[in-house]
Amino acid sequence: MRMLHEIAPHKYNNCYGAKRPPVPKDVALYYDGSMVMMKNHSDSRGCFTFEQLEPQAMQEAEYIFSIDDTAYYLLENAPQQEGLEMYPISSCRELCGTTAFAFVTGWQFYRFRKEHKFCSCCATPLERHATDRAYQCPNCGFVCYPKFSPAILALVTDGDRCMLVRSRRFSSSLSPVAGFVEVGESFEEAVMREVLEEAGIKVKDVRYIASQPWSYGDTIMIGFTAKLDGSDKLCAQQSELLDAGWYHRSELEDNRFRDSLGGQLVQWFKEGKL
Repeated sequence: MRMLHEIAPHKYNNCYGAKRPPVPKDVALYYDGSMVMMKNHSDSRGCFTFEQLEPQAMQEAEYIFSIDDTAYYLLENAPQQEGLEMYPISSCRELCGTTAFAFVTGWQFYRFRKEHKFCSCCATPLERHATDRAYQCPNCGFVCYPKFSPAILALVTDGDRCMLVRSRRFSSSLSPVAGFVEVGESFEEAVMREVLEEAGIKVKDVRYIASQPWSYGDTIMIGFTAKLDGSDKLCAQQSELLDAGWYHRSELEDNRFRDSLGGQLVQWFKEGKL
């Protein structure tokens, strides 16, 4: 299983300078809160194109990105055509390839637009920037761009054991330690701090493994391994975790969430790749 953003051999192009008016074969995306509109045909779900919509839809569409030669646009108003239904954005993880990636990435752009209606400095209604993917205040000139919050994933190892946690927010699965990078610290320092805070142990030899854009939470996930440094006695942070434990490679089952970097780190360790 690939991670959500891995769509090769297809090419994702997020250059805003590539924007153009939509054509019938281009894809329209519509969201309402945490719901996304999908084409529902013969028990299969997917994207829908402008050729299925009224011509007016092209007039209101906002370009956001392209995949190969297909451009993707946000719609302001909900299409009324038959065969289109709303689904929870979380259900996109049941899909695959460019379809899942497009729905989830588009949702991040939708939220950016929805959350930036007024200037945070002077409260004037914002306008689209003329050349950038951004919104600009016509009164004071303030410009806001899509936000990304860097967050680390730390798979702590001790020989053939790894330390995994069960968070209160996602109690159905075990995962590496995760946490946001704070002001003034490096990624490596964030790994050491988060592991100590959440599990009560120290680590060394912090090593970068991979990264992943995670549009579900406006984050960029940066994955690391780190070796245990000293005592292996765990003390789970009760406000964040239900529990923390050590697991041998042979104890680990195939991870169900390999569309995420956290799931892949656990799977790679199970397979002896880390």
